[in-house]
Amino acid sequence: MVNFDSITLLKALDYFVLSIFAICIISGFVKGMFRTTYNLVVFVGLILLGWFLMPAIIEFILDYDFSFLNLTINGSTLTTFRETIPAIVGSLDPTIGSLMVEGTETYTLIFALVFSAARLILMLVWLLLTLTVFKFVFWIIYLIIRPRRKDAQGNLKKKSSASRFGGAIMGGAFAFVITVLVAIPFAGLTSIGNSFGEIAGNEMTVSYHFKAATTNGYLFLEEKPENPLSEYEEVFKFMSQFRGASLLGQVGGIGKTEDGEGSSIDEVLFDQLLEFKYGDVQVELRKEIKTMASVYAKVYNATGGNVNMSTISNLDSDLLDSLVGEISTLQILNVIAPVAIEYVGNNEEIMGQLSEAGLSQEDIHQIIEDVKKIDIAAEIGTIASAVVDLGKSGLFDQQEEGEENNIFTTLLNADSAMLGSAMDKLGGLGLADMIGSFGANAILNGPFFEQLLVEFGISKEEINLDGIDWGSEIANLGGIIETLQNMGLVIREDGSLDFTNLTTDGIADFVDELFKSTLLANNTKIIVATVKEALPEEVQDFIQVDDLTGEDFKSILEVGSIIASHMDKETGQIAFEELLKSEDAAKLGNAIEKSDAMAKTIEETMGKILENVGINIKFDDFDITNIDWGKEVVALGAIMTSLEKYGLKFGAESVSFNINNFTTVEIENMVDTLFTSQILSKNTKVLMQAIKDMVPEAYKNQVEVKTMTAADVKEILNKLRS
Repeated sequence: MVNFDSITLLKALDYFVLSIFAICIISGFVKGMFRTTYNLVVFVGLILLGWFLMPAIIEFILDYDFSFLNLTINGSTLTTFRETIPAIVGSLDPTIGSLMVEGTETYTLIFALVFSAARLILMLVWLLLTLTVFKFVFWIIYLIIRPRRKDAQGNLKKKSSASRFGGAIMGGAFAFVITVLVAIPFAGLTSIGNSFGEIAGNEMTVSYHFKAATTNGYLFLEEKPENPLSEYEEVFKFMSQFRGASLLGQVGGIGKTEDGEGSSIDEVLFDQLLEFKYGDVQVELRKEIKTMASVYAKVYNATGGNVNMSTISNLDSDLLDSLVGEISTLQILNVIAPVAIEYVGNNEEIMGQLSEAGLSQEDIHQIIEDVKKIDIAAEIGTIASAVVDLGKSGLFDQQEEGEENNIFTTLLNADSAMLGSAMDKLGGLGLADMIGSFGANAILNGPFFEQLLVEFGISKEEINLDGIDWGSEIANLGGIIETLQNMGLVIREDGSLDFTNLTTDGIADFVDELFKSTLLANNTKIIVATVKEALPEEVQDFIQVDDLTGEDFKSILEVGSIIASHMDKETGQIAFEELLKSEDAAKLGNAIEKSDAMAKTIEETMGKILENVGINIKFDDFDITNIDWGKEVVALGAIMTSLEKYGLKFGAESVSFNINNFTTVEIENMVDTLFTSQILSKNTKVLMQAIKDMVPEAYKNQVEVKTMTAADVKEILNKLRS
């Protein structure tokens, strides 16, 4: 526990300020108006002179040759500071060393910081000289110019009451100036610390110790019995009370209104001392640190110390908007971004990794130039707002221990409105194209994606990234996710996807939204491969195309959904006979008719379907030219349903079948039904083999397997009757 009494220190500061005023006023009263005014003007004048001369003084010092000192700093011999500083900084990191040349972002930032630090140090030195050497010099000047102390008769003149009271007033003014100077460091530190102090006074039960959840990788704050900043409560009390409860704070705080608005003298001077300029960006460190501290304190207090994306996203909307607004004012972000990107672009190790991801030095330099044109602080504010929306959508919700959600589960359960809002905000970023292009190259050239392409049978050269507006692509994701949720996908208990409840309208909306994306529309092979991967293995065999249009994709999803609904979940077997005899046969036919690609798929898998329903002839021998596969699927189902009425079944001897039990009309109707199949009517050898399979053994030798017309088949069957 820190032994610190805020009240005692505040009182001590009050006594200190009162002492300054008392000494200065008494001194002014004794010295009179002229001398006190002279001292005040000289003191203030020297301070102002030092401030305005400081840039020139710093430039002189930076270029002055100190070689005569034979001084070595961190392995670098001191010549001029402008030459030696890059060498000293470069010795700390090879990448920074390579960037310490005039014209780079790093060089500009380092010397901006050097200039700011030098100005602070030299102003302190100047103040010390003002109180010592300069004071002595101007005391001598005063002795020369001071009014005569004796009258014409040689008698000492007495100071008039006006002179003494004027001196007392000027002494008070002198005390005011000194008090403001003393208040400057207090003003800066207490302004920053007061933001952190908002945490110290609250009852918390957390610490900064992070603990990883066993399997899901989330981090959460481990609970502790007391507030981590509580032992510094008195320090923060002093900081919060400095401005209003101390004379030093009140004197230095002139200019600030009662509600805390406006800028006080001491804070303005503190900012002037510690600010630095980076190009057109002016960074006032106190304000930047105060803003960051304020944002953190508000989040910390509002979440009860349990700071994570889930708790942040559940905060009050007005508070979140306020926090995002504060973050957007941070000018330091406009400094960090281009310098960080430049560092990345010149770090051999990182650049090697980026080169593998397809980015060149020219790409990095272009990104730096683009970043410099963007208000990064405002962009970060937008990103923060988007991340909050993502949190509200449930995307960052922590799982229970042992629970593992895949990406589909997360997206299907997320709040689509908040996801859409987040994507709209991210899509509107000036950084969107850079992030999108960078991310696409990184993913495309990453080992995981390369392995995925190999599994999908797609080469990297086939990926088309031409003409892509990455902002629009990102914004479009919200609509894609919303229509994905409305399509009818269901997550089973084992985490697998159930496609059996997809609706035609839901599929149409999803695919239409999907194909608004230039990226996806240009790379439909990846869509097909991804969908095939998500479908059950048994259904994947029926997706024989690797490229498609929007209508093709709708057809594939509908066909996959219908087939999946007739699959045994335990064995994985698909009940084709049941499918073809059900009402779903018509749906399947309609879905197939929508797409030439799907018709091609059915064409290539029809042999497997017919084998499953018992027609034991190689499909390779079939004449399948100009088949309307949508109608054919419906016809096969109708044939199977019709044949059952006659006790017939494909691929098995129908023991209850007796040709003599049927009338001529019934036989002719049965044959007409069989000939509704384009396949069977074009391949009557297959039909005759099917009939031979169905009739009892006694009749088989009377059925000849050859090409026939419907009339020929009717004639044979009527002969069998007789």
